[in-house]
Amino acid sequence: MKRKIAIVLTLALMMGAMGCNKQGKENKTEAPADVVTEENVAINDTEETSDGDGKETTEEGQKEEETVEQDKVLITFDGKSDDRYNDNGDLIMYVYYVHPVVTVNDNEDATKAIADEFENDEEMFYINCESIEKEAASAFANGWMEEMPPFCNEVRFTEKRIDDKVASFVKSDYSNTGGAHGNNYSFGWNFDLQTGKRLTLDDIAKDKDSFMSNVKEYVLEICKTDAYNSRLFPQYEESIDFVLQDDLWYFDREGITFISNPYELSAYAEGTLYFTVPYEVLEGLKDEYSYDGGFQKAVSLGESISMDLNGDGTVDKVTFDVKESSDYTYVPTLTINGANYSSVFEDNQCYFAYPYEEYVILDMDSKDNYFEIAVQDYGMSDDPLTTFFRYDGNKVIYMGYICDRISDLYIVNDGNGKVHARERMHIFETVNMKTTYEIKNNELVRSMKDLYPIAYTSAAGKKGLLQDLYVFTEMSTESEVAKLNKETEVIVLATDNEEWVQIRYEDDKIYYVHVVNHYLIDMNGLEVDSRDVFTSIIQAG
Repeated sequence: MKRKIAIVLTLALMMGAMGCNKQGKENKTEAPADVVTEENVAINDTEETSDGDGKETTEEGQKEEETVEQDKVLITFDGKSDDRYNDNGDLIMYVYYVHPVVTVNDNEDATKAIADEFENDEEMFYINCESIEKEAASAFANGWMEEMPPFCNEVRFTEKRIDDKVASFVKSDYSNTGGAHGNNYSFGWNFDLQTGKRLTLDDIAKDKDSFMSNVKEYVLEICKTDAYNSRLFPQYEESIDFVLQDDLWYFDREGITFISNPYELSAYAEGTLYFTVPYEVLEGLKDEYSYDGGFQKAVSLGESISMDLNGDGTVDKVTFDVKESSDYTYVPTLTINGANYSSVFEDNQCYFAYPYEEYVILDMDSKDNYFEIAVQDYGMSDDPLTTFFRYDGNKVIYMGYICDRISDLYIVNDGNGKVHARERMHIFETVNMKTTYEIKNNELVRSMKDLYPIAYTSAAGKKGLLQDLYVFTEMSTESEVAKLNKETEVIVLATDNEEWVQIRYEDDKIYYVHVVNHYLIDMNGLEVDSRDVFTSIIQAG
């Protein structure tokens, strides 16, 4: 069981001591039941996965899955690419819209209310696309696009907090209409899962004026820290109220976060800024929107956080930073209580390509004594990586890594240290698969076996066949070979990320594609490029 901890940041010293109590089960509210998201559920309700022997899941396994999913919120994603071309077949505009599909079990009214919000947003998106497409067609006809890429209009949503109370997302809206650079704006979308209502600040606060006064005070103190001050316009205080408003906030695992889009408080080059007010200092939040999940706190590189990392009753001061060296490599530094533990990175071959701006202290298992230290890297070609460590009072323990960022990990605080993640698929396509880890003997261990579901949006999982496809009936080259007819469709289900991809054909039967070398597949003894066989194949250069 964890003992009480104290968290002290530089910012907290400005505001007064900031505390977070973490105790055993008998003294704390248990986390809500796991929330099922697109990362850890099938693409649709009828999807079958394999036990690795070429057979569908057993009836017993299906019953267990059904039991686990009861009384939960289901989050999937739907959307499509709808690129626009002129009459000559020239690509003039990229169009992409993907949105969450939120299903609140046993609450059809809430489910419909949320769906209506996204449906209205999608309708407005495509109305805007028509206008941009006309501009793109004109620019291309006049020869202006010969020196510039096609126009672009894209919308994506990302989950931030999903539990039995709220569903919170960030909407990223990117457009490029031929200027010096594109424009990327973010907005918060938050829903009450009892009513389906999109939440406002009035809805979540007991008294909005008092609530926002405390929020503003805290955010202004954040602005004074080294991580923010040099990035802000000198007159940022005069514009702060334009950031602390509806549509520019969301709930996550840390607190309520406000979004400052480019040009609001800072120059375009600074990107989007985020200001998080932790739940433990958030005064006046209504109980129905309080957070009962596992602890998580992001800390800017170079800043310190003080807390009991291993439950021994002693507060530990942690500082992590990454600096670029003269030879253009990044050197990490980890100190705890003044002692340097940086050798743990080299000892375990932990290197950084493009360090993330923050490291994270989090609780991956509510029943053990530890809080984990997570360091993040964008990775080459945007292949994100998060590496986890523990401190036992004497040494830093390397736990392993997950090919994902903390913001995309789904931490299940069920007392078993489970972590669901989207990881890069290394064969067939450069898309994500869904994996699950557990903590065993201070090590992150994959708890899934043989096959990992693909983290597609529901629409993107479908692939058309450009030619007849030869597949195996089991995950073995010794099994029977079947021919699937061209100009039909298959659905990609899962992969072992080594040599097999599981698909479902129109007859609802499960088959296996044998991948012999990255994107080359075995077609009845011939090695064929998967892009010549399937439509919509995504492969990074």
